[in-house]
Amino acid sequence: MTAHEWPGWREEVDGMSSESSQPADPSAFPPRPPAPGPGRRAELLLIQILVAIVLSYHLLFSEDTHGLYALKEWIVLGLLLLVAAVMVFPGKVWDSSWFVGSLVMVDTAVTSSLTYFSPNAASGFHVTFFLIILVAASAPSLRQALGLSTLLCVGYAGLLYFGPSQIRALSVSELLELPVLLIMAVFYGVSADTIRRLHRKTEQMAQESERTFRALVESAHDAIVQADSQGIIIWWNKAAHTLFAYDEQEMLGRPVALLMPERYRARHTEGIKRFIRTGQGHALGRTVEIEGLKKDGTEFPLELSLVAWQVDGRMFFSGILRDLSERKRMDALVRQKEAEFRQRHKMEALGRLAAEVAHDFNQLLQVIQGSCQMALKGRDEGDPLFKRLEAIKKASERGEAITRQLLVFSRKQPMQLRSVDLNQLVKDQVPIVRALMGEAIRVETVLTPNVCPVLVDPGQFPQAIINLAVNARDAMPAGGTLTMTTAMDDSHPACGLAGLGGRPSVRLTIRDTGQGMDPEICAHCFDPFFTTKGQRQGTGLGLATVHRIVEQSGGTIAAASEPGQGTTFTVCLPRQDAVEEPEETAAPKAMPRGDETILVVDDDRDVRLLIQETLSGQGYQVLETGSPENALLLAEQHPGRIHLLLTDVVMPEMNGRQLAERLALVKPGLKTLYVSGYSGEILASHGLEQAAPICLSKPFTIEELAITVRRVLDQA
Repeated sequence: MTAHEWPGWREEVDGMSSESSQPADPSAFPPRPPAPGPGRRAELLLIQILVAIVLSYHLLFSEDTHGLYALKEWIVLGLLLLVAAVMVFPGKVWDSSWFVGSLVMVDTAVTSSLTYFSPNAASGFHVTFFLIILVAASAPSLRQALGLSTLLCVGYAGLLYFGPSQIRALSVSELLELPVLLIMAVFYGVSADTIRRLHRKTEQMAQESERTFRALVESAHDAIVQADSQGIIIWWNKAAHTLFAYDEQEMLGRPVALLMPERYRARHTEGIKRFIRTGQGHALGRTVEIEGLKKDGTEFPLELSLVAWQVDGRMFFSGILRDLSERKRMDALVRQKEAEFRQRHKMEALGRLAAEVAHDFNQLLQVIQGSCQMALKGRDEGDPLFKRLEAIKKASERGEAITRQLLVFSRKQPMQLRSVDLNQLVKDQVPIVRALMGEAIRVETVLTPNVCPVLVDPGQFPQAIINLAVNARDAMPAGGTLTMTTAMDDSHPACGLAGLGGRPSVRLTIRDTGQGMDPEICAHCFDPFFTTKGQRQGTGLGLATVHRIVEQSGGTIAAASEPGQGTTFTVCLPRQDAVEEPEETAAPKAMPRGDETILVVDDDRDVRLLIQETLSGQGYQVLETGSPENALLLAEQHPGRIHLLLTDVVMPEMNGRQLAERLALVKPGLKTLYVSGYSGEILASHGLEQAAPICLSKPFTIEELAITVRRVLDQA
C-alpha cells in the first residue's frame, strides 16, 4: 500500500497539530522531478504542423485522392483547425499522456484513411507505416526509435525506386509517401518518448509523495496506526512503537484490539462490524478519549482521531493516537492549584473574620473574667455566690480556649516553637485525656524510647493532642480504645509529604476503634467548620486547629479511616538535635503593689474601668480616658509625673504606639505597657514589633495585670 493509493492520508497529516509533531529532516524529502517543459511542447507542435502541411498538400494536389474530392477541402480545414487548436492549449495539457496519445490517434487515423483511399498506394507503404508505429511504441529511447524508423524509410525508398514500380512513372502520392513516413516516424518517436517521460514523471511523483508521507508520519510525535476491515494492523509509525512499546514486526498482522484493555475489545469488534454493515461508527470523524494498553499491561488515556478509506473496494481504517497522560496530569495539577488557591483565599477571609471575632470576644471575656476575679476577692467557698462566680469564671476560661483556637486556625496566634521531648509531651497529656475519655474508653500509649526531640509550641501542641482525643471520644459513644504511639519510622506516607521537605521525622499516631468515616467525610475532616456532629455539639474547628498547629510546627498530618474500622491520625514532625529546657520563673507570693501614677487609655469603657479598679486597689494613682486625644490633654494638664502609660493598641484616632511617641515628648521618661485583644500579626502591622515592646494579651487576669505593671515600672 503506497501513500498515493490512500486518498485520506493528506487530510490526516494536515490534521496533526504543530505542537505534537516534530519537523522532519529536510534531506528526507527528495527533489521533485522536472516537468517536460516548453521544449518538448514546441517539438510536438512543430511536427504536428508538418504532418498537417504534408497531408493537406497530398489532399489538395495528389491525383490519387479523387475518391475524396468532395471531402478533401473539409479535411484540410479540419487539419488546420486542429493545428490552431493545439497551439492554444496550455502547457499543463501537453504534460498529460492522454493528450499526446489523442494526437497520435488522430494523425494515425487521418494518415491511414488517406493511404487507404489512394489507389496507387502500395502495400509496402502500409507495412512500413505500421512498422514505424510499432518501432516507436517499443523502442526504449527516442534515439533508437528515430534510427530504426529512418532505416525503415530508407528501405521503403529503395523498394519504391528500384522495385517493380519502375515500369511506370511515380505518382504524386507515391512521391509524398517518403516525407510522410519520415515526418510520421519523427512524430511517433517524439510522442512515444513524451508519453514515457510523462509516465516516469507520474511514477516519480507517486514515489516522492509516498516518501514525503512516510517522512511526515515517521517524524510525527503522535502515533499513527492503519488496520484493515477485520481490525488487523497493516502498518504503524515509530511513534506507535514508542507509545505502546511493541516493535512493528510484533504487531503487523495482529488485531488492533491488543492495544486496548480487554474490557473494551468486544465493543471494538462490534463497532467495526456495525460500520461495515451500516457505514456508521461512533468514533469515525471525531476525536474521542479512550484507554490504551502498553506491552507491559499498563493502561493509559489516549486521544483518538479515526478515519475510514477504501482502495479497490476494500475498507481500511487509520487512527492518530496521542498520549493524554501528561495532559491529564497537568489538568489535575491545575485543578489542584485552583482548589488550593480558592481554599487559601477562603482561609484568609475566614482568618480575618476569626481574628476580628476573637478580638471582640476577648474584650468581653476580659470584662467577665476580671469582674469575676474582683467579685471573688475576699469571698470564701461557703459564700452562696462563690460557686456561681466560679462557674462564670470557668465558662469564660472555656471561651478563652475557643478564641485561642480561632487565632490558631486563622494563623494570628504567634507560635513559640521550642525543641521538646515528644514522649514527655504525650505523657503529660495522658491524665487529661483519660479524664476526657471517661470510664468506657481505655487509653493506651506505646512510646518508643529515646525518640528525637521535635520543634513545637509547648503551649499549643498539647491542644492538638487534646482535640484529636476529643474527636476520638465522640467517635466511640459505646466505648473503645484510644492508642497514642510515637516512633522514629519515616515509612508512613504522611512523613513523605511536601511539608517536611524530605527531612527525617518523628511520628505520632493517635488511633481509635470508633465508627470510622467514609472517604468523602475523611477528605474534608480538616476543613474549618466542617462537622458531622449535631447542632450545638461541635464547632468544626477542632481538627482544623490541629491541622494548623501541626502545619505551623513544620509537620504534616494525615487521616485514614473506613466505616466501622476506626480512624487513625498520623502526625509527622521534623526531628531536632536536643531538648531545649524552659526558663524557670519563680511565682510571686502576692499581687505586687505600688504608688506610681498610671495613665490608662482604652476605648472599651468596661475594660478601662476594670483596669482602673484593679490598679487603684493595689495603691496606684490612676488617670483614665477612652480617647488618645483626651490622653494628650490629660497628660499636659497633669502637674506631676506620669510613670506609666497603659494603652490599648488599636483605637479610632491613633494607635497606641503613636500615642506613646507623642506622650514621650510631653512626659520624658514615660514607660509604656500595651494591652490588646488582637494577635501578634495585627499588632505588628501597628508597629509593635519594633523595639519589642511589652504587650499584655486580653483576656488577662488581675494577677497578670498587677505583675506585669510592676515588672515594667521596675525596669531600668
